[in-house]
Amino acid sequence: METDEVPGGFLLAIGVPERRQVLVAEFVPGDTDRPDETDPSLVPRACIEVDEPGFGGVVRLLQLEPGGGAHLLAAAGRDFADRRDAAHLFELDLTVDPDDVSCTDAALTLSLECATVVDDGGQEIDRDADCTVDASQFGVSFDIGNIDDTPELEIVVGSPGARVNGFDRAGAVYIFRPATSGATPIGVLTDSRASDGMWSADRADDRMGDNVLTIPAGDRDEVVVSAAGERRLLLFLCTGVGNDAPGWDRPTNSTGSLVDSQCRNPDK
Repeated sequence: METDEVPGGFLLAIGVPERRQVLVAEFVPGDTDRPDETDPSLVPRACIEVDEPGFGGVVRLLQLEPGGGAHLLAAAGRDFADRRDAAHLFELDLTVDPDDVSCTDAALTLSLECATVVDDGGQEIDRDADCTVDASQFGVSFDIGNIDDTPELEIVVGSPGARVNGFDRAGAVYIFRPATSGATPIGVLTDSRASDGMWSADRADDRMGDNVLTIPAGDRDEVVVSAAGERRLLLFLCTGVGNDAPGWDRPTNSTGSLVDSQCRNPDK
């Protein structure tokens, strides 16, 4: 279940993967000045159904722009670990009469799928990460935040079963910026940790991307990723997208992993 505040109440998104649906309702609190006359209520706002096994296992309510309309991001959950699916982004119409809500109310905005990663200039990025393999679990986790110094928000999508540098299930996290790049990923995070100052290769079964989270850090957000196979967390201080470049004193650290101490805009 996911919640988000709206004027006068809260939105709740409840996934029902057994029915391949997500139900969205508005929680309207009762009037505290007239508690005997107005009880809290749940008002139906949308019902989204996608014909993919397990759809609704992971849900997230979000706003792509400050003050903008409500959106829902949803995908299949971990019970479908042998699959490779998309994370679907829907625009919610909260003006629909509750009595008219059906499972066709939300407009599909984008399907975020495993695809070739390109930079802001349209050039293909080769990070040796492959989420097209079977059981890549692309979309099993995701979050939204402003992870660089551009005004647009980014969506980070985990693919813990992705093959990296030839290692199966090493895992990767893909970065999307829907406002400017649509469904094309603009970056990918992989684990190339430094050990005593030397880079080590990604190892099989790390499953990085099993969970992803963006956390506030001043005027931007940072990406935290779990690697379930290693039972550890990684904090990506630099993502390599937009002007969020790794520290130039470590030019080989193109993935922006835990050892990066700062982000620098090369234009500043």
